Amino acid sequence: MKSVLVTGSSGFVGEYFTNELFTRGYKVKGLDILAPSLPIPGVEYHRGSILDDMLVIDLLKNVDIVIHCAGIVPITKNNKQFIKVNYQGTVNLFNHCLKSKVYHFTQISSSSVYGLQGSVYKLIDESIEEKPFEPYGFSKLKADKFLLQQIAAQKKISIAILRPRTIVGPKRSGLFHLLFSWAKKNQTMFIIGDGENKMQLIDLRDLFEATLLASTLCKNGVFNIGTDQYSTMNQIIIDLKNSAESKSRLVKLPSKIFKFIFEFLDKINVSPFSAWHYKSCDIDFVFDIRKAKNELGWTPIFSNKKMIEDSYKDFSNSESIGLSPHRQPLKLKLLRIFLK
Repeated sequence: MKSVLVTGSSGFVGEYFTNELFTRGYKVKGLDILAPSLPIPGVEYHRGSILDDMLVIDLLKNVDIVIHCAGIVPITKNNKQFIKVNYQGTVNLFNHCLKSKVYHFTQISSSSVYGLQGSVYKLIDESIEEKPFEPYGFSKLKADKFLLQQIAAQKKISIAILRPRTIVGPKRSGLFHLLFSWAKKNQTMFIIGDGENKMQLIDLRDLFEATLLASTLCKNGVFNIGTDQYSTMNQIIIDLKNSAESKSRLVKLPSKIFKFIFEFLDKINVSPFSAWHYKSCDIDFVFDIRKAKNELGWTPIFSNKKMIEDSYKDFSNSESIGLSPHRQPLKLKLLRIFLK
């Protein structure tokens, strides 16, 4: 029985991965600063940080595969912690892996490392130079570059870096909570821009399958991950309204004006959105996933439409969302003034 350590095991992605790995017969250890919302008997949970040397050393004993999901996400706006946790934490974890029996390391990275290049390229593949523009993206890219250096520097551990598009799945809140709430309450829905930008999502279930394949096949390199059945932002809103049987009307906000407003609110720390969210929300952003398909033998199953339908159903039936940042509803603060 293979043993897997999942970091960030109480988060939106990590908890699903932990549960699914255990269900499929793996011996699973979970590490997170938070307790799991629904712990599974048989999974070995540990509370703590990837920066805690003694804890990490102890947890890596008899571990074969590490799936690294832990990190500070952009919605927290915790700029001082991005480099410390997302980069230094990754370095610390991997260096300890080198001294253990771990033979594969999978990093769950981010599409933010590519910056706003979706407006330049029709499809973004792994060969395109990364150009992050905000602290979170810089921290994720710095970690990715360290791991890419390790692929070249050593042969003991294979390293896969997965860069997912916007992840959708059970108990995903944040920005989705806002849209889902508006639809459920038949309230006016707002988007930035004309809504004709191409928006690519990835279902958590599809992301797990890609991660499992990369890990069990001991693949090296970067893999862009997203659905091949994507749509426009307008279509996502239509699919959501249909799923919710909502009578909400849609208001399209002028991009330049509201990006300026969001940037101002962000500077005085009252915007619910991070720079990554409000600057990228109205541009085309689609990954070329041929490398993942060809090298991993992976094919995404879920379309944008199916993801929205399933996630809204889960949202409407669930009250508990957990403590992970990706599961917390947005606090609108002063933004309500501008949306009235």
